[in-house]
Amino acid sequence: MKRPRKRRGALPKVWSLSCTDAEWERIRARAARRGLSISRYLVERGLAADPAAGAKAAAPSPGLALTAAEQRELYDRVALLAERMAGAGGAEGGSLARLRDLLASLAEPASREMARATPAPPRPAAGPEPPPAPRGTLFDL
Repeated sequence: MKRPRKRRGALPKVWSLSCTDAEWERIRARAARRGLSISRYLVERGLAADPAAGAKAAAPSPGLALTAAEQRELYDRVALLAERMAGAGGAEGGSLARLRDLLASLAEPASREMARATPAPPRPAAGPEPPPAPRGTLFDL
């Protein structure tokens, strides 16, 4: 009886895959476009993807309700409104202060929620503490 030959390197293993006929056809077409066998195409695609990174990338981070451009436009329009009110004598009657307080009360809950959601920056190892940031509302005019 002959002794079995020793092979160098690991032999590829056979794995099964479940997919629909339509999905298989898409995979086959993509592999053909790249000049690869279906097996090689699937291995390369599988190794190129990092499921953990994909899960993080798929879940969007909580963002602001307005984009930077929308925030700037809103600020500019409120500032223009404040200028017009001040020019029409509204500042003396307290209209400007009332508008500022109303806008601040609208923004305050969202500001507090964003502050809670934002992790605090790490403290420096040594040195004096910086002075506290000035407190105020988002819409101080």
